[in-house]
Amino acid sequence: MATPSILRFRRYGSRSAAIAALAAQPEAAAGDVRSVQAALDAAHGPFSSPLVDELAPLGWRASELILGVPAVRAAWEREHGSVPQVAGINDPDILLALAEAQRFAPDVVLDSNLNVLSPEGRRALLSRVPSVRVTAGYMGTEKRFHRAVPLDLALVPCRTMADAFAPYAKGRVEVLPHSFDPRALGDLPTRRVEHSLVFAGSLGPRYVERHRVLMALLEHTELEAWIGLRKGVERTDDGWLRAAPSDPPVARPHAQRILRRAIIDLIPTRLLATLGLRDERFGDAFNARLVARAGGKLDDPILMRDPAADFPDRCHASVSGIDYLHLLRSSGTVLHREIDALGDCGGALRLFEVTGAGAALLVEDSHTVRELFDVGNEVVTYTDPTDAVRKARWLREHPEERERIALAGQARTVQDHTAAARARTLDPLLREVLKHAR
Repeated sequence: MATPSILRFRRYGSRSAAIAALAAQPEAAAGDVRSVQAALDAAHGPFSSPLVDELAPLGWRASELILGVPAVRAAWEREHGSVPQVAGINDPDILLALAEAQRFAPDVVLDSNLNVLSPEGRRALLSRVPSVRVTAGYMGTEKRFHRAVPLDLALVPCRTMADAFAPYAKGRVEVLPHSFDPRALGDLPTRRVEHSLVFAGSLGPRYVERHRVLMALLEHTELEAWIGLRKGVERTDDGWLRAAPSDPPVARPHAQRILRRAIIDLIPTRLLATLGLRDERFGDAFNARLVARAGGKLDDPILMRDPAADFPDRCHASVSGIDYLHLLRSSGTVLHREIDALGDCGGALRLFEVTGAGAALLVEDSHTVRELFDVGNEVVTYTDPTDAVRKARWLREHPEERERIALAGQARTVQDHTAAARARTLDPLLREVLKHAR
């Protein structure tokens, strides 16, 4: 049997983090694609866990391409020449991805968060790269499920989203949680708790419940917060976080907007899934239906109180990459709250980062968390802001028990929630889909 091959696309979302990572290794930044990507991943940014590398020992010819980083594109062109233009495709990341797919000629393309496999991108890929027999996507958020409808395999981080999406997907839908790269531990110091209770994450319109929990703990505990703001969120002079729309609204009469919403509400979800492949507005409506099915919320507020305005001494600028892992390593307890839209999903990457780095995780209760960890022994869960305050105080008052939980959580993550473990789950799924592919 021929060796199967897979090419994964993933986007490096933080421009500043990419610049810092490449500045730390200037020789690698001027090298080939593999050297540039290795320098980026050496900074241990989000989603740098080596999933594809771990497929190689299982019998795969495996490769991946990081998108959204000019240095990667420059390295690719140094090696292979100019990226070819493709009629109807203007996105430079999709063009680069198509060029790499033509060069590598994989059996499987795995697109994380579906930046490449838009309807246009998927059509171009299948027409230009005949070797591709399986298109797969990983959906970490609710934004692009409409793009995953025609895929052969859709991977999601939790059963909640799998159950919501499966009735409308043409291919298989499977759960593949995020993972931790234990190699990062070699770049971290011996654990020494310098911050008793920590929050490190983003705020914005999609994090209303996170904001509620954070503000409660800032008010009633000694919590310190390292806060980033989502794109389009700005601080006002009078102490608020204001979310501006990413695009100016289309000028339509009020009655016309009401009528349009009413018409969309009458469209069956299955038809919305089909229409979403032709028009992103229908795609957004389809995604909103899935959020509702999964118990999530999309009611975004215009304003929320800025924690840094009310608690300036305990709120700090956000950190990323290895600095973020250093912070986790030196934290007694780390607070987390899932994005509102994912409802009971509870499968964020932060679960594995916090426990993997060796801190005690304080996280909202969910079916997913209970599946992944032994609650009470490996992580601590809460049900609402009041419960979160009570649990945080208990952990602060019982440092020996907190450290026992932290060690048990780390042991579980390093054993069961690594990229190698996820590759062992993914391997038979991919082979099964390939066996029945066109």
